Amino acid sequence: MDLKLVVLDDFFANSHLKLAQKYFSMLVGMKKAGYWSKHNNSYLPFAQNDFICTHVFLVDSTTDDIVLAFKLVRKKVCEKYSISFTMNEYLIGEDQSKTNKIQSRLEEIYLGYKNITYSGGWTINPKFKGFGKTNELKDIYTGVHYLVNQYLKTDIFMGIGVMNFKTHLFFRNVWGMSEMSDEIFNFASCSYLDCKFYELNMHEASLHKHRMAKKYKYMWEEALLISDENLVAKVS
Repeated sequence: MDLKLVVLDDFFANSHLKLAQKYFSMLVGMKKAGYWSKHNNSYLPFAQNDFICTHVFLVDSTTDDIVLAFKLVRKKVCEKYSISFTMNEYLIGEDQSKTNKIQSRLEEIYLGYKNITYSGGWTINPKFKGFGKTNELKDIYTGVHYLVNQYLKTDIFMGIGVMNFKTHLFFRNVWGMSEMSDEIFNFASCSYLDCKFYELNMHEASLHKHRMAKKYKYMWEEALLISDENLVAKVS
């Protein structure tokens, strides 16, 4: 399978572009299939930030299907559009006794760093499961994720590890991320899942993440960037 990398930045600002319309529409169908294959059919795998975040796709060069997707939500872009940053949104309605430690850490991060990103929405298209490619896709995801964050000048990125699907182990053991708290959360949108908050300073990423970034750098250098040129410059 020959893969190419496509990056769609801020769909709301670029919805006039035909390529942006094409890939965003494809993403809706792919994420519905991907999430509903693991979650119950009442789960909506889209949020307000999906319209303004940076979506990253691995695309089958032959069929043009999205094979894998993830998103990066930048705090400063959320502020530009006056919407809640994802990490704060997760804490709304939660028991304060459980969130105190995380809220304190978030305040430290917001004061100490300029470029802060939430990383999430990782989905594999069910059409491409069962072909022995899952580990390879995870390696590509690991490397490309680092390269895109590096390009966006991310200082700290954060995410939610889902214990039911062992993504918390992937974050910790493969990427070198740290728990923001030992508390386990069951969010209203998916109360049947056990979740933990994770963070990573880009300068402290695991050796494996650096190795995969080097291995798949060619994909980033050949990436298709769909964006207003004033928002994202050409790949250097």
